[in-house]
Amino acid sequence: MKESDADAYNCPHLLVYDWEGNPVAHCLLSKSLYGFSLGNGMLYGLSREVNPIVYVYSLKELLQTK
Repeated sequence: MKESDADAYNCPHLLVYDWEGNPVAHCLLSKSLYGFSLGNGMLYGLSREVNPIVYVYSLKELLQTK
């Protein structure tokens, strides 16, 4: 992947769908994430920087604002 193509994968939007594929929530995160993982009620997001940073969000707090 070219460096310029990688920016297409940075995004501050978290879209949540139910098991049938219907959208149920849209969260705008404070940071753009390159990748993420879920565990223990938390979202762990990886930034795309020279020295990557892991941002941690509470799913409960993110979804309560919707």
